[in-house]
Amino acid sequence: MKEDKGSAPGIHFGHMECIDPESHAAEIVSLMALLPLTTGYAPSQWKKGINSMIPKKFFDLRPEKLRLILLMDARFNHNNKLIGKMMMEFGEANGLLAKEQYRSQKQ
Repeated sequence: MKEDKGSAPGIHFGHMECIDPESHAAEIVSLMALLPLTTGYAPSQWKKGINSMIPKKFFDLRPEKLRLILLMDARFNHNNKLIGKMMMEFGEANGLLAKEQYRSQKQ
């Protein structure tokens, strides 16, 4: 994930990006990220979000021109990205993606 992406207060993508991939810390973070995927347990921080309104166009702050986003914990967003990647790889490997999804597939 890009470091400049927003997330709920607490751990953000910059924290995860600065961990040395070969360190014990990276191994622990990786194992903790896999825990919800393997057990179904969801940490309480992942169950909360902050609604935020951002402008669709720069400097246009009229309410009808704002869009609502939900800022979630960076670790939750990271896991969702991982799940999506795994689903796409499974779908491609097993021929389960519709032809209409050709732009989503690797060429």
